Amino acid sequence: MKKGFTLIELLAVIVILAIIALIATPLIMNIINEAQIGAFEDSSYAIINAAEQGYAASLISNTTSELTEYSYADGERTLVSGNVEVNYKRSNPSSGRMLINEDGNVAIAFYSKGYCTTKSYAASKVTTIKMNEEDCIMPDYDETVLNGANPELSEGMIAVVIESDGTVKKADIENKWYDYEDKEWANAILVNETSRSTYESAEAGTIIAANDILSYYVWIPRYKYKIWNDGNEYTVNTTSEPESSEQTIEIVFESNTTTKSQGDSTGEWLTHPAFTFGTEDLNGIWVGKFETTGTTDKVTILPNTTSLRRLNINTMFTLSRSIEDSGNIYGLAASKVDTHMMKNMEWGAVAYLSHSKYGIDDEIRYNNSTTYITGCAASNEPTTGYSTPGYSGCENAYNTETGYLASTTGNITGIYDMAGGSYEYVMAVMEDSTATNTPLSGRNSLYNSGFNGLLGCPTCDSQDGSITEITDGINFPDSKYYDLYEYGTSSIDYSRGKLGDATIELGNFGKSTIETNGSTRYISSWYHDNMSIVTFSSPWFFRGGSVMYGKGNGIFTSGSGDGRKEYGDVSFRQVLTIE
Repeated sequence: MKKGFTLIELLAVIVILAIIALIATPLIMNIINEAQIGAFEDSSYAIINAAEQGYAASLISNTTSELTEYSYADGERTLVSGNVEVNYKRSNPSSGRMLINEDGNVAIAFYSKGYCTTKSYAASKVTTIKMNEEDCIMPDYDETVLNGANPELSEGMIAVVIESDGTVKKADIENKWYDYEDKEWANAILVNETSRSTYESAEAGTIIAANDILSYYVWIPRYKYKIWNDGNEYTVNTTSEPESSEQTIEIVFESNTTTKSQGDSTGEWLTHPAFTFGTEDLNGIWVGKFETTGTTDKVTILPNTTSLRRLNINTMFTLSRSIEDSGNIYGLAASKVDTHMMKNMEWGAVAYLSHSKYGIDDEIRYNNSTTYITGCAASNEPTTGYSTPGYSGCENAYNTETGYLASTTGNITGIYDMAGGSYEYVMAVMEDSTATNTPLSGRNSLYNSGFNGLLGCPTCDSQDGSITEITDGINFPDSKYYDLYEYGTSSIDYSRGKLGDATIELGNFGKSTIETNGSTRYISSWYHDNMSIVTFSSPWFFRGGSVMYGKGNGIFTSGSGDGRKEYGDVSFRQVLTIE
């Protein structure tokens, strides 16, 4: 007699089949999903190839437009603007957009069946992610040469393009709004509270009124540079000038995910130290386009405006930090940005980029305004030192042909006032003589920074020496906010300079006669720029020189001071980083 399966045997079979189903179903679904993604990406690549072929055809027929845009909705394609014809047989995505720029680069954001495929102009491959349709948007513009060190914006910041006459327009961040290969650096602004929401929702190309702007910033992308002079064998000629040794600085941009280059010798590569902020590796920094302007109640960064001066260093630093305070008028969120006073190393990062193929790669024209108007340029290079006459007012504004020469790029997109104008204090100070990595406050009880700390020369300037330390000021901030230099007594002991800060690498050095009366000063081998380093009596760095420095002015000029507020020709600059 033929027997069937028992109930237990049937249950066992069912359990086994269920286990197989549990194991197999995800595998099968993954295979199906991967097949869908593969098919979607294949279609996307086919459309991109068709767009590139269409662009090539438009070149032949001489019909290329500045920008061609296609939109997709419900599987249908619509030409929004431009005249590049794109023909293909593949299925359209459910929704999305495609842009073809003036160089034939293609950017896409395609959505279909729960997946979003995107590609920026600079990317060579598409990226596909599972997401909601409304979140599938076009990636921001990126430039291939930056290698991922693209401008980063935060809440309150508006990307802009600045036309040659100074007109400011809201940038289209999906399309080319900067071009470092063509020496056009990225700019962004902060605007007042009453107009902020209007501009944030405005279309690209909207003109932004000058009286709505509070501050201008310029993006310095992260980079490594080739050390051309490690400073180990510099000379100091005490009787004559050194031979000129300016050269184009080799720079390669890199993202903060790239392994750091840590060279320390001539010919080696070094990721510029300015892009390490405490323990954080930055993708770049936003630097004030002009010297700081405004008042202690309302700090700004504006052109054609008197720079903010007569402040001690701790006040300069405190004001720079206050820009991100809760309830600030700038629209910045403290959790998303860090604002601070420029450090010496950050100055060096700008100076080196300016003297690469991505910057002016030449001497920057100095600001000769004796009334300290920002963004100005002298009509001619100075020929003498302190007796070089200045100009009351602004001889050439930043938005003029001569004015461009005072920019780090030689055009309106760069940074101004880094030669002449006001001296600029930077957050860079010498340690005290205890060699315990503790910064000095200043010279004496009369002339100091306002930070708590020992004084370098308590008896200088006829002081009785009874006060050797400032204790009623404010404490120094976290060490990430300042550069600390070894203790020294000589202003020409350049060995205490650092790679990247535009001091030690500018050797050789020598003495220069700057006036017909025989007055002299020490200079570097770069553009006759004055070069001195911090000492016990002047423990704080300043950069750029002032209108009074004449021929000794320059982006590579370095000097030292005591941090006091009495100086009427000393200002400062702001830096903003993205958290």
